[in-house]
Amino acid sequence: RSSIMVGYESSGVYHTGTLNIHGAGIAEGYPDLESELMRALRQLVDEGLLDQSKLQLVYAGSQGEVFEEVAAASGLEACVENHGMVSRQESIRLQLSADILLMASWHMTGRKGILTGKLFGYMMMNKPVVCCMSGDLTGSDVKVVLDKTGIGFCYEQAGGQADAEALKAFVMEIIDRKHTGRPLLEGAHPEAINAYSYPD
Repeated sequence: RSSIMVGYESSGVYHTGTLNIHGAGIAEGYPDLESELMRALRQLVDEGLLDQSKLQLVYAGSQGEVFEEVAAASGLEACVENHGMVSRQESIRLQLSADILLMASWHMTGRKGILTGKLFGYMMMNKPVVCCMSGDLTGSDVKVVLDKTGIGFCYEQAGGQADAEALKAFVMEIIDRKHTGRPLLEGAHPEAINAYSYPD
């Protein structure tokens, strides 16, 4: 069995384990966004594709209790490690150790999300990115960028069950790449990535 580690932080990541997912966004008040990822992990555990004893949900930031509640909703509270705040230096070090970088945003009528520095910063880490997007609209800018670059997957709430299933499949694919020693960014498009390089 493959193992997976989920890290969550408003500015960084912590890692140990075979597969580490780092994220950001819960502090902005959208804890339900990460629930879809938790449900996908729960399903993989229930299907015997992920050993829960090897699953770590690692949080660093100021909203650890909220993150624990999100994990608990999927029965994964025992997997949570809450590290509190970390320095930027530690944040970068931990992001570089991650296997998947998680972010959250919104794309809804009257409040469309934008391409933030978080996404561009993640691109510099050369890691797969998962974005959980709240709202009633599909086709967010983040989804466009992740699709063009091939570096990750954007789950959009407006995408419904199809997006939920695709998110689960993407996580399973990353687990398989890790387990078989394949590049985690297999299928990425370097030229497209360079076009979205972090602005100076």
